[in-house]
Amino acid sequence: MNSVSTCADAYQPIESERLLGIQDVANYLGITPITASRVMKRSGHAIELCRHVYIKESAFKAYLQELEGAPCQ
Repeated sequence: MNSVSTCADAYQPIESERLLGIQDVANYLGITPITASRVMKRSGHAIELCRHVYIKESAFKAYLQELEGAPCQ
């Protein structure tokens, strides 16, 4: 059997982690998108790509834990 490998088949992600956008963070916290963007940038873990801001889900949760003062679980 001769299999053909495509670029999509060869792609192996480094991490399988969600990137949260501004609207995701705004919905999660119940705040406006402008405030969510500020929170993401203030965390120090924001990723800016093509004028869009993202944050890894684990970094976002760790930042919230840090703000709370509670230990991470």
